Formats: sequence, structure tokens, C-alpha cells
Amino acid sequence: MPVRAMPSGQMVQQDSSEETTTSGSDVKLKEIVATWPGTYRVRFALRNSGGGSTSVSGTLYVNGTQRGVTNVYSSPTSTPNTYIEDLGGIEKGDLIQLYAKVNGFE
Repeated sequence: MPVRAMPSGQMVQQDSSEETTTSGSDVKLKEIVATWPGTYRVRFALRNSGGGSTSVSGTLYVNGTQRGVTNVYSSPTSTPNTYIEDLGGIEKGDLIQLYAKVNGFE
């Protein structure tokens, strides 16, 4: 009998530690190892605490290759903005990574 998987909103992996960067180049801030093949719904938050004319951007990668859109958050605030992306075609053992950078930081 084939195995069936049903999509759900249940969280199966989490890394809730807060990471920061002041780099103007993409820096890997988070990484998880996929525990099963399929589609992963990834949720992450960006916060711009740099002030002034800076913005922050975050992009999802799989095994070092960009797979998500580049999300840019420019409002300087202490409140993070949450982004959700679905990444399909993930294989068991793939590395799902969040890269981020600061734009306009001086």
C-alpha cells in the first residue's frame, strides 16, 4: 500500500534563535536538514534595526542555490515582518538555508 502524506500547518522543525548581521553581502544565518522529501513551508522573520535609509533582505536557499524570492524589509522598527514560502522538490538530507544582508548600512 502506498504511503500518503497530507499537508498540514504542523511545525516539524524549528530554530527560533535570533541571528543578526551587519554585512552588505549575503550571510547564511540559518540552516536545517530536511528530514523527509517533499514540499516544505518555511516561515522566517526579518527586522530592520539599522535605522536611517537601511533595509534588510532575506532569501531562502537549498544546498547553496537560491530557491526563494528575495524579501526586502525597509521599515526601521523593533517589530519583525514575517515571510512564508513553500519550497517544493526537497529531498531528505537537503539543506534549507536562510541568507540575509543589510542594504545601505554605513
